[in-house]
Amino acid sequence: MKSRFNTYAAILCAGAMAISFAPTAMADDVDDEIIRAETQIQTISADNATMHAAENYTMAKLRLQEARAAEDTGDDNTALQRLKESRLHAEIVQAQIELAALERTKTELETALEALTREVQS
Repeated sequence: MKSRFNTYAAILCAGAMAISFAPTAMADDVDDEIIRAETQIQTISADNATMHAAENYTMAKLRLQEARAAEDTGDDNTALQRLKESRLHAEIVQAQIELAALERTKTELETALEALTREVQS
């Protein structure tokens, strides 16, 4: 009987500790995600972003601001959602910038191929 009581007490104590640390853990998750989103946005060239993906770049920054505001009010769930949205927009920006670079490379290769073809034919 005493053994069961100790087991139940240990379970209750562990549960209470988990519950008491849960808000702190979520706040840490939000802080970590904010840092990740900020870093991701900062690594994007603003010039390239505004040239090739202005709308998504703006949305990435806006969602990051909304996440910070939600965190300030203690709404960690909304903050995490906005951070996911921010990071997705930032990924789209990066992909659009990469696509533009690939399109430039393709155009350059086509131009070089045309020049070589003309040279061989003459």
